[in-house]
Amino acid sequence: MFGLRMGSHRNKAMQAAWTAHGAEAFTYVVVETLAEDLGPIGKDTWLKERDRHWRARLDARPIVG
Repeated sequence: MFGLRMGSHRNKAMQAAWTAHGAEAFTYVVVETLAEDLGPIGKDTWLKERDRHWRARLDARPIVG
């Protein structure tokens, strides 16, 4: 959330939605945790795969600001 609050989140669509609608429009729920023993490439790969998984499972649509 630090990146969102500072206006510098790496997900530009999420940042645009945050800027347009504010923090009160967002809800966060921890659904998984990242293994600490993954290296930088492993973390990036895992995060991308889990992003695809959750988008498909939740039938998520792109964030629009």
